[in-house]
Amino acid sequence: MVGAGDQVARVVVNRVAMVMAVAAVQTSVKAAEAVLNSMLQTLAAGAGSDSNLRTVVQVINAVAEESEGLERAKRGPVVRMLNVRADEVFKVIQEMLAGNVSVGAAEDAIRCLHNWLRLDPAGTGMLSQGPGPFSTNFPGLFENLVQRLVQPEGRLASAAAEVLADVLGPNAQYDAQDPQA
Repeated sequence: MVGAGDQVARVVVNRVAMVMAVAAVQTSVKAAEAVLNSMLQTLAAGAGSDSNLRTVVQVINAVAEESEGLERAKRGPVVRMLNVRADEVFKVIQEMLAGNVSVGAAEDAIRCLHNWLRLDPAGTGMLSQGPGPFSTNFPGLFENLVQRLVQPEGRLASAAAEVLADVLGPNAQYDAQDPQA
C-alpha cells in the first residue's frame, strides 16, 4: 500500500517534471529536444510504475502543449523539431495503448497523441498528419482508437473520439501523398 508520504512525493516529482518541460520549451529548441530525448529514453528503458509512466507521458504532452503557446517566431523552430520526432512519440503511444496500462495512463497517452497531432509551426490549426498516412503508419494506434469508441470507459471513448474527429476532419492535412485525398 502506498503511504501518504509516497503520494506527496509523486505529486512533487510530477510538478517538477512539468515545470522542467515548460522551462525547456521556453528556453530553446535544444533544451526542448533534450527533455524529449530523456523522456523517450525513460520509456524505452521501462518507466516502471504506472505513476512514473504517467509522469513521463505528461511531460511529453507538456512539451507539445507549451510549444503551441509560444510566440510565432519561437514556435516555428520548436514545433518543426517536434514534428520531426512525432513518429517516435506516436510509436511509443501505439505500444503503450497496446499494452496493459491503467485507464489514467491510457487517457494521458491519448491526450498526448492529440496534442502532438495538433503541432503546427505556422499556427494555422492544421494537423500534422492526414488520415491516410496516420492509419498506414500507425495501424495499431488507429485501430486502438477506433476500438476505444465502444468501450464502457467514457473518458477514454471521448478522448479517442476527439482524436479521430481531428484526424478525419477538415483540419487534417490532405495532399498528393495521402491516399485519402
